[in-house]
Amino acid sequence: KQPEAKSQVVFRSSPGAISVTTENVNLKPIPPDHFMTMRGEGKVEQKVIGVAREGVFKTAFPTGDKMGVDVPEKGVGPSRLLVVASSHFLANPYARAGKGPDMPQMPGMPPMGNMGDRQLQQYGQIYLSVLVPTIVAFKNTLDWMNGDTELLAASAKILSEPSLKYGELPIPEIGDNESMAAAQSKVKQHADDTQNARKKVQRSVEFWLILGIPFLIALFGVFRWRMRVSSRSNVSLA
Repeated sequence: KQPEAKSQVVFRSSPGAISVTTENVNLKPIPPDHFMTMRGEGKVEQKVIGVAREGVFKTAFPTGDKMGVDVPEKGVGPSRLLVVASSHFLANPYARAGKGPDMPQMPGMPPMGNMGDRQLQQYGQIYLSVLVPTIVAFKNTLDWMNGDTELLAASAKILSEPSLKYGELPIPEIGDNESMAAAQSKVKQHADDTQNARKKVQRSVEFWLILGIPFLIALFGVFRWRMRVSSRSNVSLA
C-alpha cells in the first residue's frame, strides 16, 4: 500500500516467544507442563514487534467523505513512521501486574500496606537496571522521527560499553503427539545446552584476554626485534 516507503524491522522478540490472546496472561515463571499448554495457543517463534518506514507516503484515505478537507494523494517529501506492537511498549508489565488494588485508608484503621503480588513486584525491580537504556532508546526514537542526526550521535556517549552477547540456540521442535515427559526432557536439554554454550563463549573470551592477546603482542615484539637485528647486521660502513 506504500510502494514509495521502505520498511525495516527495528524490534524483535526472543526466538522463544509465544502469542497469547487470552483475556488474562500469567507473567510468573512458566513450568514445563504449563508451557506445553500455552504452546497450543500459538507457534513458538521470533516475533516482529517494531517496524520503521521511511519514504513518501500516500494518503490513508484516498476515497470517502473528506469533510471538506483537501487531502493530497501523497506527501510532498519523505516522512518517517514508527509502528510498535503495543502502546505499553515502554511500560513495566511486572510492576503493573504486581500492583495491588487501591485500598483507601479508613479512619481509625491501621494502614493495610501493599496488597499486590510481591513476586511480580520483585521482577519489576529488574527493569530498573535497564532504565537508562530505555530512556535513551525513547529519546533516540524521537530524534529519529524528528530527523535530528546530531542529537542521535550525542546520545551514543550516554550509553556504556555493551556487555558480552550470547547467541541463541534454536528452540527444540516438540510434536503434538509427544508425551509430557519427552517434552520436558527436550526443554531441559535445551536449557543445559544453552548454559554449556554460554560457558564455552566465556572460556573462549577469557582465554584470548589472558593468553591470546599477550601472546600476539609478544610475537609482534619478537618479530620487530629480529627485524632490527637483521637490519643492523646488513649495515655497511664502507
